[in-house]
Amino acid sequence: MTASSAKATILSNLSASSQLARGLLSTSVLLMAARAVGLCAGFATQILLARLLAPEGLGIFYFATSIAYVVSMVAAFGYPVIAVRFISRYRTRGNVALLAAFVNRAQRDTAFVAFTAMAGVLTLAAIIPGDATTRLAVAAAALGIPACALSRINASVAAAIRQFTLSYLPDLMWRPLLFLLAMGFLATFYFAPSPILAAAAFSFVAVIIVALQFIGLLPHFPNISGLTSPDRRIVYQWRVASAPLLILAAFSTLINDLNLVLLGTMIPKSDLAVFGVCLKLTILVDFAVWLIHQLVAADISDALARKQTSLIEAAVARANIAAIVTTLGATVGVVFFGRYILAAFGAGFVHAYPILLTLVATQIIRAVFGPSVLTLVSAGAQKSVVLVFSATIVFLALGNLVLVPTFGLAGAAAAFAVMTGFWTMSLAIVLKRKTGLRTDIAASLSR
Repeated sequence: MTASSAKATILSNLSASSQLARGLLSTSVLLMAARAVGLCAGFATQILLARLLAPEGLGIFYFATSIAYVVSMVAAFGYPVIAVRFISRYRTRGNVALLAAFVNRAQRDTAFVAFTAMAGVLTLAAIIPGDATTRLAVAAAALGIPACALSRINASVAAAIRQFTLSYLPDLMWRPLLFLLAMGFLATFYFAPSPILAAAAFSFVAVIIVALQFIGLLPHFPNISGLTSPDRRIVYQWRVASAPLLILAAFSTLINDLNLVLLGTMIPKSDLAVFGVCLKLTILVDFAVWLIHQLVAADISDALARKQTSLIEAAVARANIAAIVTTLGATVGVVFFGRYILAAFGAGFVHAYPILLTLVATQIIRAVFGPSVLTLVSAGAQKSVVLVFSATIVFLALGNLVLVPTFGLAGAAAAFAVMTGFWTMSLAIVLKRKTGLRTDIAASLSR
């Protein structure tokens, strides 16, 4: 290679790196702006719900929508978790046909299971005796199950093909904004909106979001509806890979809703509303950590496929630093402003300040151990993750059963904190043994 050609190669690489950096920066800025708007809309919506529904009605709303979220996760059949892994594999190999076939099969399987699950929840809401308002709210939220399930598939597909705005903008900004508008409309035209109407608004917004995602994905998969089915062995491989990951999906993205469903059977709906507000505020921090990890998921998956350890370490380090800064900042914010934030929901919520501080501070533990879940799944070690999460879900349920009757909401917060420490440390050990990799902040800082 001549000196001039070597110089041209170096300049070309520098130019490509500069373009990539600019692209990542612009995407990050857009998502940060969307997150800021979504945070404001989500916060305003939670306050509006607390003011309109009162603690009892708010607890019913949280219970109903949490059931819808958990059932939609089951309907997605684990496909959102394996999407990055298989799509990255097919993109790396240039197999466009299998890539499109995977997306088509994931959407078809999810739609079938989701509509079946919706019918089941509606039937149970109709025949199980109990409070009429709770049953009707559950039924109204159940109408959004297919849309929520398909939205999870579409978001994962968009993230896997690096269409981050299509993957994250609907949940970051459009969903909270549309729900705020819907609740504002109900508050304007109904003197006292009920949890039933709020649950119906939840389902309506879910349908709009999934429609926007389908429209956005069409240019990337223009003929997806007319695809012929791939070989049955390949479809079987997808289903075998996705089915065990129901537990992983339930834990990694819906553990908060699972917790609300469990607590909803143990404590009064007014107490559930108080804990639910603290949990919803914590979810804002949890979602920030999840988003940071998701932004490097495709990079980690591609680097694992190419066996480029240095690129994995670089991606993990970026994610860890951002997550630590975010969670520490959130915890400090709660220390100084937590009581004022809770007071915005009503005087009856201020006493939950220690609960809110505990839940938010717990997110630091998750940030410290990094994107271990995504790394293990991308490395094909999802069975180990499932085993850890299965044990942790049982552990959380037992913790609530033991601590909540005696210590109330403080016991629920303690069970959540211990659970978080257990699964993050367990996965760090599993990751080191399975792959030799470390994703914790200590490893990132030592390099």
